[in-house]
Amino acid sequence: MKVILKYDGEMKMASAGKVKRELEKINFTKIEATLQRVFQIRFPYYESIYKIDKHVIKVVNKIMNCRTARLGGFKYKCEICGDEVIAYNSCHNRSCPLCNNIPREEWLLNQQERLLETEYVHIVFKLPEEVNKYLLSNKTKIINLFFEKVKKILQNKTKNLIGGIIIQYHSEGSTLTLHPHLHCLVILGGLNEEKKEWKKVELREFNRKKLMIELKESFLNGLKFLHKKGKLKNPKAMNNCKVILDIEDLKRKEFDVYIVEKYKNMGEAVLKYFSKSVRGGSISNDRILKVTESTVRFEYSNSQTNGEVKVMELAIDEFLKRVLLHIPASRQKLIRYYGLFSTSKKKELELSKKLLEEKEVKLESKEVLKGNQEIKEKRKIYCKKCGIEMKKVEKIEPVKKVSKERQREEWVQLPLKNDERISCAFG
Repeated sequence: MKVILKYDGEMKMASAGKVKRELEKINFTKIEATLQRVFQIRFPYYESIYKIDKHVIKVVNKIMNCRTARLGGFKYKCEICGDEVIAYNSCHNRSCPLCNNIPREEWLLNQQERLLETEYVHIVFKLPEEVNKYLLSNKTKIINLFFEKVKKILQNKTKNLIGGIIIQYHSEGSTLTLHPHLHCLVILGGLNEEKKEWKKVELREFNRKKLMIELKESFLNGLKFLHKKGKLKNPKAMNNCKVILDIEDLKRKEFDVYIVEKYKNMGEAVLKYFSKSVRGGSISNDRILKVTESTVRFEYSNSQTNGEVKVMELAIDEFLKRVLLHIPASRQKLIRYYGLFSTSKKKELELSKKLLEEKEVKLESKEVLKGNQEIKEKRKIYCKKCGIEMKKVEKIEPVKKVSKERQREEWVQLPLKNDERISCAFG
């Protein structure tokens, strides 16, 4: 028996009997609720039904193989009791929620070192949902356009000054729907052109209504330019005439801008918020509550009810569809640094610290050294019985490529809980 499924106008067939037999092998009452397990259970069949970009398939395969024998690893041995454990390698992909805790901590430490003891403003720029169709067809171009226009808007507010801006792109809403927006951390001040004086910028320079008008005008002009030059791929069922009319219609839509109310230690708090999304993908494993053969249940915070945590249950294919929307294109930069935060302005950054009467901070400050030491400790593997560090005794080579059917069988046989597998020492 074959099951015929329809998705975005494309008809594909999958073996219903085979799907049922494989799913019966899994005890869903005991299975761990992680994104990796959702992929392992369903993605091989999802891939055979729906059309998916090769880059996305490559990323998902890395996540499915993370910390399994497929990637190889190392054998560790306790010198006292002789116990041995195997630590499998991590995939190190930025969209994997399983192996990016340590890289996130390292990123946060590095950015905290560059913070200045001055005032900041946190601004969020949002695109209307009507732009989503262009984003789906031109992901890299639209994201780059968004970054470029927001950067110019913010830099114009600090004319004749060398300021500092960090901008991070977020594609997901709280329920994993497509919701493109940029979070910006902006220094309220900068060095003058002679680099001899620090000047403040008043918060009133960032007027919300003016920012909304500037975002709409600059973004739509950029969109028109891309289309005129033939660099914009038309969305489905839209010809050139329809695209021109649609861009004109976008002038009536709201390009929202939100200026976060000022609070203490804003710079550090915003960086901590950025660190949650800099690596690890669109949803953390902590948010996934339950996985069954047909549904995924996860929690989200509802902004309309002051961040109240709620639970949503989606069909497993709908959940996968939403997650795959947020896998970035290869080499796409989702966080960018300008002015004093860029690597080319290290001298200006140190000068700014002196002008702001901070103690001169060396690259290896006490706090950074302490943080790096803690990270090194997390990378070590300790014996559960003796509590001492285990020694690496043998390298385990990655398993050679096998058929998808064989790979599927191996995933079904994996331990149901993560704590039954030794985590990789590198994430």
